[in-house]
Amino acid sequence: MQPDRVWPLEEFSDAFLHGNWVRALWPQHPDLVFVAGTRGKCFDSEPGVCAIPEGFSLLLDSDVPSSPDALRLLALALDGAHKPTARAGVDALIVMIEDGRLDGESLGAVMHHFLGLSYVVAKRWAPHLRDVADSSPVAAFVVRRALERALAAPAPEPPVREIFSWIDLLRELCARTGAPVSDPRTRRGLEQHGGHGKAAKSARALLAFSRGKEPPLPFHVALEHALERRIARAERWLGRRRGSM
Repeated sequence: MQPDRVWPLEEFSDAFLHGNWVRALWPQHPDLVFVAGTRGKCFDSEPGVCAIPEGFSLLLDSDVPSSPDALRLLALALDGAHKPTARAGVDALIVMIEDGRLDGESLGAVMHHFLGLSYVVAKRWAPHLRDVADSSPVAAFVVRRALERALAAPAPEPPVREIFSWIDLLRELCARTGAPVSDPRTRRGLEQHGGHGKAAKSARALLAFSRGKEPPLPFHVALEHALERRIARAERWLGRRRGSM
C-alpha cells in the first residue's frame, strides 16, 4: 500500500488557499487552514487585488483556540501591505483578546520571532497594533505586554528597520497605563539600541520613563472590562448549550 502523499502547499491554487477546501479541513485540522493562509498572494511584496485567507474569519469564532500557526498568520497580516488583510488581522486580534483567547506574552513571543526575519518592516505594524490597543482597556495592556516581550533581549542584528515605531508605541502605552518597563529582559533589549539614531533616542526616552501619579487607564478598569467580557462569553456558551438540548 502506498503511503499518503504529503502535499506541498505551493501546489495548491488560490482557490484552495481562500476557502473552497477549508470546510473539509475544519474543525479537525484547524492549523492546516492557518498554514495554508500564510501562502496567500496578499502577503507578497506587491499584493494587488487578492482574496483574504479564510483563517481570519474562522478566528472570529470564540470557540476557536489560539495556536502558534494562527498567530503567525496574524503576524503576517500586521506586517503586510495588503490593507484588507491587515484589517482582518486587526479584527481577529481584537476579538481574540476580548474573548480571553490571546495574551500579551503569546503575541509578543511571535512578534519577537518575526524581528529576526529580514523582510520585516516594523513601521507597518505600529498603526495596526495601536488600533488593537485602542479597542478596549484589556487590549491596551495586552499590546503593551506584547511589545515588552517582542523588544526583549537579544535584539536582532542588524537592527530591524524603523524599530523606533514599536518603542514609541510602547512608551505611549506605558504612559497610558501608568507604569514603566520593569521586565529586565526588555530593558536589556532596549539598551542594545545604542548610538544616535531614532531607535536609540526612543529607547533612552522609554528607559527614563517613570511612573505617573494617576494613569489615564488604571489596571482595575482593564480587570473589570475583562470580567464583563468573560461573563458575556460564558452566557453565550450556555445559551448555545441550552439551545442544542
